[in-house]
Amino acid sequence: MRLLPTKPFFLLPGIFALGSGLLLYFSSPGTVGQGWSAWIALIPLLLAVRGLAWPAAALLGLLAGIAYYLPLLHWITIALGQYGGLHPLVAATALALLALYMSLYLAVFMVLLVTLTSWGRASDDSDHPSITGSGSGLVGRNRKLRGTTVRGRAKTSFDPGILWAAPVIWVALDFIRSWLFTGFPWQDLGYSQYQIPALLQVADLTGHHGVTFVLVLTNALLALLFSRFWPKTWRSHPPTSIPRASLAPSATIQASALTTPRASGSPLAIPPSSDGRQGKSGSVENYAVSRLSGAEWGSVLAALLLVFAFFIYGHLRLLQISDLAARSPTVEVAVIQGNIPQEEKWEPKKRAATVERYIKLSAMAATSGPNRPDLIVWPETALPFYPLEHPLFHQVVDFALGHDLCLLVGAPHREREPDGTFRYYNSALLISPELPGDRPTTTALASVYRHLEGMYHKRHLVPFGEYVPLRWLLPFLAPVVETMGDFTPGSAPVILNCRQWRLGTIICFEAIFPRLARQMTEAGADLLVNITNDAWFGRSNASQQHLSMTVLRAVENRRSLARAANTGISAFVGPDGRIHQATELFIPEQRRAALPLLLGTDDQGYRSIFSAGGYLFGHFCLLLMMAGLIRRFYLKVS
Repeated sequence: MRLLPTKPFFLLPGIFALGSGLLLYFSSPGTVGQGWSAWIALIPLLLAVRGLAWPAAALLGLLAGIAYYLPLLHWITIALGQYGGLHPLVAATALALLALYMSLYLAVFMVLLVTLTSWGRASDDSDHPSITGSGSGLVGRNRKLRGTTVRGRAKTSFDPGILWAAPVIWVALDFIRSWLFTGFPWQDLGYSQYQIPALLQVADLTGHHGVTFVLVLTNALLALLFSRFWPKTWRSHPPTSIPRASLAPSATIQASALTTPRASGSPLAIPPSSDGRQGKSGSVENYAVSRLSGAEWGSVLAALLLVFAFFIYGHLRLLQISDLAARSPTVEVAVIQGNIPQEEKWEPKKRAATVERYIKLSAMAATSGPNRPDLIVWPETALPFYPLEHPLFHQVVDFALGHDLCLLVGAPHREREPDGTFRYYNSALLISPELPGDRPTTTALASVYRHLEGMYHKRHLVPFGEYVPLRWLLPFLAPVVETMGDFTPGSAPVILNCRQWRLGTIICFEAIFPRLARQMTEAGADLLVNITNDAWFGRSNASQQHLSMTVLRAVENRRSLARAANTGISAFVGPDGRIHQATELFIPEQRRAALPLLLGTDDQGYRSIFSAGGYLFGHFCLLLMMAGLIRRFYLKVS
């Protein structure tokens, strides 16, 4: 007699997985931008994989990841196709491959979760679901666990291990993604809370990974409680009629089996009925609620206390940092948003008009307040030429000197090698009116050299956008980079001095890497400056996403941050994570603000716990995950 319904087993879990993917996307900054959904986004997926073996869990994780990352990263087609000059099919293929790569992390997350905890079915059970659907697979015939059939999937006991395994594994994989294949930590889950400063404050302890940890912990806690107290609300398919023969004593779980360790190392137990009695072995309908043990309540309460502490710390820390900022010295900064169309940016005949627009907007910023700004910031590659080789740079220097202010400008730069070839850099140049004239004076650009305080070269380049990784292995991709730009990375963090203030510059893509902003802070930066050209993103959600990641760099290091973007979003971010004077997209604009510079107890730059060692939180989660894998392997072989 047929034991399963004709309805495919995988349909409802697949819908749940897709739901999680869409909720994750809804939580990301942009058109939807509902950060609250990150607190529940993983619940459907966690429930979907409950009681499944790792192949099915991996497939569901991959499905959720594709539903999440395809819309999240669709700006790739704009950057590569519309502005990069690539064929639409090539751009779409790049999007698909990148979304697939990012989705693999979610698939691995589900595999590790069901493998390291009793949330899933032991991989060596003879009847575990298989992807092919043959035998006892996803659409197979006999779904039972040691003689007990439970609505098409294995029963799992209450496993508080998922509370801690889930956030640890998630953060560990985020950390791996931040450096594997040069790293692409785009829009980690914690960034979804960027508009709620009170929820960001833990970042000065653990970085943005701490925010992610609490989000995943909350999802795991809610999924665990839901599966425990409302088990009958989750059914893979309608009840199935089972012949009496299948409930014969031969199919009954013996008492000794109740304490038999699973391959995962967790004992299997039949949940008691609602009246406290042990459920019938072999029963399909008896899946009632049982009371939690003291250890189980302890894990739940510990998780609740951690989440509660997260909110309390955020509220109190926000008040403390805001008060400290109000009593700190300030620096007057202006940011300029030129809004130069990407398709016109590099046309030689447009160069003079570009410089004229930036100077005009800067003059407005310099005269818009009672005092002149100390620093004006232009975006990444605001100057579409090599400044030290072009006479238009004279006008830029003359403007800074005429208004007695520092001017930070983004521009390409090249240096000739001994063999006559050039090295190209994506750079930021600081013009200072107070620099002594000790530079060479034998060229027509003598005044430029005298007042060029310093230069920073972008260190983390965009792979396949600014350079080709493994060029010797992928020579056919060289034309792609030649279309977009082919640069050499800078070798070290460079602090640029504007009078008594020390600037740490992060260019465009570098803002998504906590390590680079932290290194600038440790090198002595009083103020972080992010210059970027987000015109590549078009009118997609990527501009908001990029800003959200930049906000966390300010909180982690407790530094004010000034952000100048060619087409937006330009803004100021306080050391408490509050965003000030954000601009609209695709309009010429200028903004200025007095930014606080937090001081420590020794009147030096404030040093957060994150900068001092809290940045190792991701490393710590990775070590815990590896320890769990080693323990799992040891239990299996022994």
